[in-house]
Amino acid sequence: MEKVSTVLHNTFRQAMFAGILTWLLAFGYQLVFYFYYENFEHGLIATKETVFSYYSGWIGDGLLVPLTNVLVFLLIKRLEFRTNNKHVGLALLFGLSFTLMAHYLQAALALTNWSMPVPYHWSGVGRFHFFFMWAEVSFLFYALMLCVYKYRKLRGDAEARMYLGLSILSLLAFAGTFWADYLKVVRL
Repeated sequence: MEKVSTVLHNTFRQAMFAGILTWLLAFGYQLVFYFYYENFEHGLIATKETVFSYYSGWIGDGLLVPLTNVLVFLLIKRLEFRTNNKHVGLALLFGLSFTLMAHYLQAALALTNWSMPVPYHWSGVGRFHFFFMWAEVSFLFYALMLCVYKYRKLRGDAEARMYLGLSILSLLAFAGTFWADYLKVVRL
């Protein structure tokens, strides 16, 4: 019983670490950039929308992305998956493709803000966001591949299915914040 308690405690600490690290990389860095721009480059945030202007920024990056990563981390731990270089490489490729497409679409639609003040020209916060998004999307693709690979185990494990379901709900909530932002930007 003591060993089970230790494993659960370690898993909880690891999941919390994943959530805090995600918060720092998804939202915390934006706070640092915001305060830097506020104090040293006044023009950028005076004329462009910042993280606080978007639901997907302060709710999505600040709450939903870290929550999703905690849930996905718990799912991966529950399915007892070992790292596979082929899966990692494929996830990185999918993540890069998705991230390039999203950033290109932002530029093509001229959806300028503090991360991309001029189409096709990203600021420091925009470049950091590119690399974070690539890592994040790759992590989620990796988890998706894991679910396919471990489908039988997933089907028979109610706790793993709960983590998967909650992860999906969290991602749908993030999509909702993104959609609300889009409607606000196009003024619908």
